[in-house]
Amino acid sequence: MNDEKVLDVVVIGGGQAGLGIGYYLQTSGLNFLILDAHANTGDPWRERWDSLALFTPRTFAALPGKKFSKKYAYYPTKDETANYMEAYAKKFHLPIRYNRRVKSVQKSDGTFTIMTAEETIIAKQVVIATGPYNKPFIPDAAKNLSDRVYQIHSSQYKNPHQVPKGDVLVVGGGNSGAQIAEDLHLSHNVTLATSGEPRFLPESVGGISIYWLFYIFGLLRGRKKSVAAWYIDRKKEAVLGKNTEVLISEHKVKLIPHRVTSSEQNIVWFTDGSSEKVSNIVWTTGFKADYSWIRIAGVTGKKGTPIHVDGVSPVEGLYWMGLFRQAHLNSSIIDGIGADARHVAAHIAKNNQ
Repeated sequence: MNDEKVLDVVVIGGGQAGLGIGYYLQTSGLNFLILDAHANTGDPWRERWDSLALFTPRTFAALPGKKFSKKYAYYPTKDETANYMEAYAKKFHLPIRYNRRVKSVQKSDGTFTIMTAEETIIAKQVVIATGPYNKPFIPDAAKNLSDRVYQIHSSQYKNPHQVPKGDVLVVGGGNSGAQIAEDLHLSHNVTLATSGEPRFLPESVGGISIYWLFYIFGLLRGRKKSVAAWYIDRKKEAVLGKNTEVLISEHKVKLIPHRVTSSEQNIVWFTDGSSEKVSNIVWTTGFKADYSWIRIAGVTGKKGTPIHVDGVSPVEGLYWMGLFRQAHLNSSIIDGIGADARHVAAHIAKNNQ
């Protein structure tokens, strides 16, 4: 189907970033549409592992205009987060078209052409809200492992029943790696491999969520170029919560504080020269950006990352939402969406005049 009507704005991505910018566009009077690759709002959260909970409390997990209900857990589960997103879209009557995976975006004669398998849409302005990291990353070291070694990426992991019996090597030192190692330890012998000694922070101090302390000391909503940012960059990425640290100290989870370098058959080697026999591996090695479907010159740099100033692209009429440190330290988490969305929406409205 071809929609010959030219829209003012098309938002590509129906996750929290797309919903946040949608909230401000809804009051702008502009004719806009949000394209979601999934069947329902919140599905990306529903698809994550069963025991996942946010490490941000309800207060810091809400989008503009709607608080998290107190009926949800203080640290909302992934399904509660998904339900909140779905309720948010319904409350503000956001115009979302589902099952629309964008194949390409092009620009000519001052307008953008957005192509999906189902239709071609023309818009004056476009917001890319697909997130900063949208393609699972597994290091090359995985390629030489035997087919008998069960290996999955964290984006595929659901629960311990999914992983065959035996030992499990969880590779990756972030929050995902720690949570999945904790999830698996009761049913499997778990080894956690990290790039250096992991740094753990408590979820609360004196009964107060550490996120409130981050907020008070400007370590949450500060600008991306600030003293707070400089301080954070000097520190190793921290895992929020002490549970995994306790499991390591009690020898219930084995820690290898070295990066994986290579593998062969069922053996994995690390930077210190040591090796480990493995039966199962969960790669919690994150994601990388893939914007190859945006066929417009000057949108991304040499490394494929977005070129922008606080979400505003040098390509007129093109914007970004939900990027890591887009404008603030918390830009890529739910709490940071509101400020960035308000800023981008103001540029969109000005450019439409």
